Amino acid sequence: MESTLFTAMTSPSQMGGIDADLFLFTIFGALMIFEFTKQPLYCLILVPVYLFSYIEGKKDKYFFKVIVKRIECSNTKNRKKWGCHSYESY
Repeated sequence: MESTLFTAMTSPSQMGGIDADLFLFTIFGALMIFEFTKQPLYCLILVPVYLFSYIEGKKDKYFFKVIVKRIECSNTKNRKKWGCHSYESY
């Protein structure tokens, strides 16, 4: 049985049901596009991005954190040998 206290303490911070970092990035991104184009129609880009983020966030709470780490971490030199990211010295 999973403890709700443990789940609440280990889950990432969320705003509106999605990861807080992604939420702020989405809001600021849409507002910047609106500021540059002066077209309020571009604020509607929030709807599909929010829905996608919400659905993926329900499947895996750490989905977007894993994507960010994958982008931040480069391939290792011995990837061909091990078939994955391995930080083994040989």
